[in-house]
Amino acid sequence: MADDGTMRKPSASMIVATAALVMATTGTGIAATNYVVSSSSQVKNGSLSASDLSTSARRTLHGAAGKRGATGAPGAAGVAGAAGASGKDGVPGKDGAAGKDGAAGKDGATGPIGPSDAYVIDGLGTANGVDVPAGSYVVTGEVYMGAVTSTAPDCTVWHGGGRISFGYAPGNGSQFSLPVADAFTTTATQHVYVSCSGYNTSVSTDGLVHVIKVGALHT
Repeated sequence: MADDGTMRKPSASMIVATAALVMATTGTGIAATNYVVSSSSQVKNGSLSASDLSTSARRTLHGAAGKRGATGAPGAAGVAGAAGASGKDGVPGKDGAAGKDGAAGKDGATGPIGPSDAYVIDGLGTANGVDVPAGSYVVTGEVYMGAVTSTAPDCTVWHGGGRISFGYAPGNGSQFSLPVADAFTTTATQHVYVSCSGYNTSVSTDGLVHVIKVGALHT
């Protein structure tokens, strides 16, 4: 403005200075907004944080895994839990069906015949008897008598309790022959002998009787 109050036109040098100032100010703002780092020399040490780096760059920052540390001391025992409820007994199962009887086995082969013993009585009276051990026996033989009276003679086989086994038998006039037959079982040693009665004592007598041991007696 002039001293007299009138407006003066700006000079050419003023216009150039003003334009230069505006451009300098605007260029600084543009550079600050769009500046791109293209070299590590453009970055000041310590000026960047991890968040300023890309994801791939941050992944490379992980170091190698360290050695496994020592095992720590066992922790204190935990409090015991409450006892669980008792389960109920199950229902007993049913009995299985009975199995069938197996087939009967075959009869075994017949065993050999056991040994037998024979004892000989060659006269009448206790002195001519024989001692036999416990067991079952069959007695067989004959007794001879001559010139007997008309009374029928009879004879007894004695084995701890006598038994009359024979009666009168017709002979050939002056001699009688009586068959001897008996069977018994004893549980102890017995003296076996044959005696006869019912005839005159002066007659001659003789006998031959066998006492044979058997396996068993069946009636």
